[in-house]
Order: sequence, then structure tokens, then C-alpha cells
Amino acid sequence: MFKKLKTLLYPIKFVKKAYFVLLFSWFINWFQRIFQIQILAFIVWAIQSKNLWVFNFWLINFVIIQLIGFIVIYVSFHAFSISLAKIRFALSETYLAKFLKLDNNKIESLGSWRANSIISKWIDNWSLIITETFQDIFISITSMIYAFWVIYFTAWIKFFSIVIFLFSINFLWAFYFNNLWLQFRSKRKDEEVAFDRNFIKIIMSKFEILQNNKFSHEANKLKNITWNILNLWWKEDDRWTMWIIWVNLIISLILFTIFIYIWKWVINWNFQLSYFVLIYWLVDILERHTRFITNNIREFWIKIVHVDKLLETFENIKEIWWINNITPFLYSKWDIKINNLTFWYWDDNIFNDLLLELIWWKKTAIVWDSWSWKTTLMKLIAWYLHPKSGEIIIDNQNIQNINLISYYKHIWYLTQDPSVFDWTVLENLTYALDREPTKEELEFTIKNSKCEFIYELPNWFETEIWERWVKLSWGQKQRLAIAKIMIKNPNIILLDEPTSALDSISEQVVSEALHNLFKWRTVIVIAHRLQTVKEADDIIVLKSWKILERWSHEQLSQIENWEYKKMLDLQTSF
Repeated sequence: MFKKLKTLLYPIKFVKKAYFVLLFSWFINWFQRIFQIQILAFIVWAIQSKNLWVFNFWLINFVIIQLIGFIVIYVSFHAFSISLAKIRFALSETYLAKFLKLDNNKIESLGSWRANSIISKWIDNWSLIITETFQDIFISITSMIYAFWVIYFTAWIKFFSIVIFLFSINFLWAFYFNNLWLQFRSKRKDEEVAFDRNFIKIIMSKFEILQNNKFSHEANKLKNITWNILNLWWKEDDRWTMWIIWVNLIISLILFTIFIYIWKWVINWNFQLSYFVLIYWLVDILERHTRFITNNIREFWIKIVHVDKLLETFENIKEIWWINNITPFLYSKWDIKINNLTFWYWDDNIFNDLLLELIWWKKTAIVWDSWSWKTTLMKLIAWYLHPKSGEIIIDNQNIQNINLISYYKHIWYLTQDPSVFDWTVLENLTYALDREPTKEELEFTIKNSKCEFIYELPNWFETEIWERWVKLSWGQKQRLAIAKIMIKNPNIILLDEPTSALDSISEQVVSEALHNLFKWRTVIVIAHRLQTVKEADDIIVLKSWKILERWSHEQLSQIENWEYKKMLDLQTSF
């Protein structure tokens, strides 16, 4: 319990000064509310006793307290905004950095949408717990303590004992009912994530859903998830309703007790209106803040489910420990060797004791059926994924034993859909550099990557690239990605289907850019289309994680009934 609380309070260290101001404003805010009740009781007593001096004195105090309250509202608002913004940024920065270092074998099974939901949406809940929920709970608890304290010194001890007893039972029941809510709340949050994922899928796949007339199918999925959410809501609300009924019962018993004691005071002629007003207001505080704290505790546990999901994800997935290896990668132009590589996704065996040697400074193409998991092999060589057993040796160095960041300085893995940002062309081109490129470097890169179209853009290098490259064709996008590789100038290049989405004309232009890129580098290409494959020095045909054929294009294309020749005939028969 205390360990969890310590973890929960961890973000406060990022906003110590602002949070101190926020805490102070909470205290002043609480003091203003409580002292205001005390003042009103004195004013009632002054009216009852017709004491003008006391009336004026406490009336002035009332005005002063109100003015202080306005100042506190202003200060607390700014302290709240600063604290919330800093905590959100600090948590986002912390967990994004952790996310980048998490084991990619696990992250791929987690899914990018779920990872986004965990980091962004659930960090917001953590931030609100620290800055908002704690404030409400603090004010409610301190107000109730004050009310108990005043009742203790102004009412009979029996009355005080009864109130304490009833409220103790109340809070014990609160924790009991919370355990009932928790089992449904966690399941409901998972269903809500599934709803969001399917909802975004409909938005992102609008055309495909429309042309296949699948909207009803997708809508039914959302409907089923919605009913699951509602069912869990109903079960949770049943328990919540039972809790509310219990709270109302406790409050009613306390009010009943008050009326009994007031009757006794009246009978004994020991009754003052101010005394009654104070006691009633204090009980009103207890009633209101009991409801507040009940709601706040419920909100707290709702939000804590999100925080638990965040912590659970990052605790259950280990970090890539070799990212901090001390030994740097040393580039020395030796071959790439894959020894007894075994890898699987879930229960699906991908590679089993794979043996493969790729020649340095040669262009190696890996081709054939998509079920051979060639993309997985590329991710393993890039060490984005790591094998269950076996080793990958590059330049006589086991990747597992070297610093991953130093290795990445010498390679570039270009996926089927390259990562781009809503930045300028120049910012995208130079993203991998830690220096400013020279004019000569840019001109050389543009020429050899066939990116002369940049000079036709409105602002040349300063042209903004919109989301999903809506201002560029797919061929232009691929050429710009090739330009990014050229300007980084890595020693090893991994290309995953670089021309798969291009028309014939665009493919020809991109192939020329790739030809310029391949010079004096070790290149591994995954491709189905022969325009890219035929220039390779070494072609490997994979099938069912086995090397079926291996030779150059000229040699493989001459052997009848070989798989490569069949593929060649299929592509050249049109």
C-alpha cells in the first residue's frame, strides 16, 4: 500500500515549488470555507444578543476572508495549471523514453494503438490524481476533521461518539464496496480501449469499409463492445447505488441524533440559536464532504485503474538491456553471419536454427513468399527484435554484446512505409544528423536520390510536409526516404519492399536512386519485384524459413523449374 502510494506521488518531484504553492492554496481554500462557517455562527450570536460591535467586527472579518478567497482562487488556478502541465510533460517524457527502450518482441504483441492509449490517455489520469483528486480528498478530510473537533468541544461526548461510530462504519463500507467496483472497472477499461481501437479503425479505413459494404459488420462489433461496457457499468452502478443508499442512511441517522439532542437542550433550557446553527452547519459539512469524499474516492479508484495499467505494462515488459552496453560497435568491413537463429511469435515458429552468411559490401536480395517472414529477419538483423536463441555476428561482433546506439549509427532500416514527420523537407532529410549539412552535401543527395522535385515545391527545402504525405506522391516519398539514407551515409542498409507500392514509371526512377545508394555499402533488400532484385550480387530464395536457392540473377534465371525462375516467368509473362 505504502509502496504504491510512493509510486503514485513520484511525479510531484517534477513540480516541487508549484506543488507547494498548490498545497498552500488548498489549505487557505479549506481554511476560508471553515472559518466562514465559524464567522456566520458568531454573526448569528451577535444578532441574537443585539451586540452591534461584535456584529460589525465579524462582518468585517467575513469581507476580508472573501477577498482573500478571491486571491487564493487566482493563485491556485495558476499553480494548478503549471503543476498539471509540468507533471503531464514529465510523465510523458519519462514513459516515452522507457517505451523506446522496451523489449520490441513484447511491444509488437502489445500493439501500437494500445501502447498509445496506455501512455497518453492514462498519463492524463495520473496527472489529474496528483493535481485535482488529491485536492478534493484533502479538503474533504480536513473539513470533516475540523467538524469532528468542534462537535467534540461543543456537544455532549455521547453525541460525538455516535457521530464518530457512524462515520467509521461509513468508511469501512466504502472500502468494501470499492473492492466490488474494482473487478468490473478494470474489465470495463479494457473494453473501452477495444472500442476506441475499432472506432479509429473505421475512421482510418473509411474507403475499404465503404467499397466492401462492411459498415454494418464494423458497427455490430462496436455494438457488441458497447453492450459489454454497459453490462459492466450496470454491475458497477448496482454496487455504487447500494453505497449511496448506505451513505444516505448514515446521514439520516446523524440528523436524527441531532434532533434528539436539540430537543433535550430545549427541554433543559440550555439552547441558543447560534449554537444550533453552528452544529447544524458542521453536520452539513460532514454530510456534503461525506458525499464529496465518496465521489472522490470512486473517481480516484477509476483513475488508479489507468495508472495501474501503465505501471503494469512497464513492469511486465523488460527493457532492452543491451541498449546501454558499454562495448561500442566497431566498423571493420566483415561479413554478417547468422548462426542457429531461432525465433517465434507466440506459438508460431518463424525460424529454427537458421544459418545464413551475408557478404560484406555486396547487395543481397531476399525473395519469395511472404510467409517466409523476411521482414522478421530484417528486424532481427537491425536488432529491433532479438532471437530466442542463436546469434547474429556483424564485423566479428555479436550484436547482443555491443551498444545498440553505436550500432545504429552505422545502419539504416527502411521499412515499407518510412517514418516521416509533419515538418519541413529539410528537417525530415536531416533528422538523423547531429550537425548542419553543407550545401554541397544537399545538392549531391538531391541529385543522386532523384529528388529534383524538391525544387518544384513552393518553398523548396522549407516546404511543410503534411500528415500521411498528402502533398507528395508515393514515389516522391520513397525518393525522399532514400535521400535521408544518403545524407546519413550508413555502412549497412536494410530495405523492406522499397518499390512494392510504386507504378512502373515511379519504380524506374526509384530504382535509379537505389542504384546510386547501393555503391560501396552492404545492402540487404527484401523484394518481390525484379527491377530491384536483378541488380543484386547475391539472391537468396527463402521458403518456410529455409534457404531454397541462392545465386545471382543471371544464374538463377537460367535454371528451369527453380522457384526463382517461376517467379521471373510470372512477372515477365504480361
